[in-house]
Amino acid sequence: MAKEINSREDIEKMVDLFYEELLKEQVIASFFTNTNWEHHKKVMSDFWENIIFYSGTFGGNPMAKHLELKKRIPFNKQHFKKWLQVFERVINKNFTGKNAEIAIIKAKEIGKIMVSFLVK
Repeated sequence: MAKEINSREDIEKMVDLFYEELLKEQVIASFFTNTNWEHHKKVMSDFWENIIFYSGTFGGNPMAKHLELKKRIPFNKQHFKKWLQVFERVINKNFTGKNAEIAIIKAKEIGKIMVSFLVK
């Protein structure tokens, strides 16, 4: 049953479910080779908690991290399309309400920005 995103615990569940599904996708799983999952999931939970709740928990620079990653593995539009498809599917299957809608809207905005900077 879908639930609302109302807490840090909900954000952490969202992040866990997202990466669980994302890693099943061959087109994008290779980006996560050698990932320190404990650290990465904490950073992404901080990121989404800040996006949804304006918590101030995230202080990183996602664009710099992705520019760094791009040097090792080139991005294309299909990568971002798959990322968004998986994100929307996880949200729609597991969550409901205003914050779930905000997460999807923000993910689409983030995807457009990333494509404009990272894909030629």
